[in-house]
Amino acid sequence: MATDSSATRTGLEVAQARPQAVRGLAIGHAALSRSMDGERPAISREVWSGMGTLLRTDREGFIRHGFSQVTAGSVSEERAGQMFERFPDRQLAVALWDAMGEDPEPIEDDLVELGLPLLLGQHVGCLGSTDEGFQDIVARFPDAATVSCPEACATSPTFADALREFCSRVP
Repeated sequence: MATDSSATRTGLEVAQARPQAVRGLAIGHAALSRSMDGERPAISREVWSGMGTLLRTDREGFIRHGFSQVTAGSVSEERAGQMFERFPDRQLAVALWDAMGEDPEPIEDDLVELGLPLLLGQHVGCLGSTDEGFQDIVARFPDAATVSCPEACATSPTFADALREFCSRVP
């Protein structure tokens, strides 16, 4: 199973619900949580706050330009424009954004309990995810395969190659 960023908790819950169907877990933008607090936050509070402000004031700008900026161009403005057509209305989008920012969604205990082989992906230079968040999950799971990508993991050919290799090695 593969998941990325804010969908990590959901992916983990799917794996917990059907553990017999999951042989390994690949996580893009991997971190032990989505915490914005403490000495080693996994998410940049400043970027999260700035993106939330943009969402509140200019939903289209948030999608068309914010996604492109925060993913360092991994989501093009053209692709973001396509997303805009399917994106929920501003009020719902703000409520979802705020809810995602409130819960740090720790995953360490669940990963230990599942005991699955892991592929941990890092988006190098990501504005939202911190290097410390990735370093901490790698330190906690030193046997995991890792990959560092120059673009967002969900759109990265580097992550896709690592995922193919990971899948070929998982029993």
